[in-house]
Amino acid sequence: MTAPRSIPRSTIVVGALTLVVFALVGVIASCSLNAPRAGGSALAPRPTEEPAIRVRVHARTTLATITLRPAYEGAQATGVLGLRWTTPGGSPGADAIAVPAEVTIEGGSVVLRAPSGETFGHAPGRALTIAPPAGGTLMLDGAAIPGTFTIEPRRESTDAGAGVFDVIAEMSVENYLPGVVAKELYPSWPLATFQAQAICARSYALHERARARRAGRSYDVESTTQDQVFGGATDLAVAHDAVTSTRGQVLTYRGEVLRAYYSSTSGGRAASAADTWPTGPGYEFNTLAPLQAAPREYADEASPAHRWERQRRTARLSLRLRRYGEENGKSVKNIGTIAVIAPTSHNAVGRPTRYTVRDNHGREFVLKAEELRLACNWPVPGVPDITAKQRVRSGDLTARVEGDVTVIEGRGFGHGVGLCQYSAAGFAAKGWAYRDIVLHFYPGAELERIYR
Repeated sequence: MTAPRSIPRSTIVVGALTLVVFALVGVIASCSLNAPRAGGSALAPRPTEEPAIRVRVHARTTLATITLRPAYEGAQATGVLGLRWTTPGGSPGADAIAVPAEVTIEGGSVVLRAPSGETFGHAPGRALTIAPPAGGTLMLDGAAIPGTFTIEPRRESTDAGAGVFDVIAEMSVENYLPGVVAKELYPSWPLATFQAQAICARSYALHERARARRAGRSYDVESTTQDQVFGGATDLAVAHDAVTSTRGQVLTYRGEVLRAYYSSTSGGRAASAADTWPTGPGYEFNTLAPLQAAPREYADEASPAHRWERQRRTARLSLRLRRYGEENGKSVKNIGTIAVIAPTSHNAVGRPTRYTVRDNHGREFVLKAEELRLACNWPVPGVPDITAKQRVRSGDLTARVEGDVTVIEGRGFGHGVGLCQYSAAGFAAKGWAYRDIVLHFYPGAELERIYR
């Protein structure tokens, strides 16, 4: 084995049919879109040309396998990995290493090691970028993902001492969107549903991208429900058609990009962003009029989550609420055994916005509707994870504590703010155009093409 060579920031260019990279791994960090992270103002500026977006596809990882999608079925994973970087003085550097190659974080540095023992490394703490050859597509753990990958070392390690890193994929926004739209909707749904979803996903992504850039983050969006689910490259034709036919179109309010929240099923009544998430400094966008509940028509009766019922063990449900409070700094961390769960406030369309939970000691704890939903599903060490059949699907619910069992009846799936995906499908089936669908769910917003 040769000693790693020190390089400040590297770009790896794959010069072979397939690159296979192994790395050590650790802990990875209804429907999409959970509570927004801090930072930013109410509105997002409008890009005038298609921007790139950085998607964190792995967080706090110590193991990842990176390959190049074969040009044809049955192609072999062999070849040479070409390395490109720029020296501190700005001069280009080049090298090559046989693949497959193992990638690890050693002493804070990204190190590539070939089966022969040949190694390549660069300066500690520096990110390493992997780029496919022209026309090629990289794969991460078997999923094809457009663009380039950056391996970014983190200043931490696992208990076993393994180095931890993030994998961030950078691509154009329009190449990113099909991988979101295909994961969010059923393939059989009408094109207009996909077009409406593409506009919402594009608006949300550009809004979060602007916030990330202001906050100085190294990535713009997560690939999970923390932002919106991204499944990588897709062959689903309707997803590509929807993105292409709506290229550059976003929802705007007062001339700037709107944060277009969406969820699976409203259950017939909307939630308000202002009741669901923070509204203080850095979160002013949650107060904007198009994101608040208002009376409107729905068409989500076909959803299996339109109405639902769950039965939970009262003691275990109490434990989940307690753990949620402990991990999120909420007073419900002190709850005993749940005695009563009752809505105490409602929005303009009758959807509960807050609940009071009383325990067996007579103590009362107030939770927002979305907080209650999360708390009911919160993981607890040593307790089996919630299954899909057990999950409390929304914060629009009623609960009856019947001794050892709590019966929860609810409506909808997700936070209920903005677009209802099942209703979008229902309206599209009735012949609504995508423009009519999106403006129906964001009253007061405008639909504009901001780049071509």
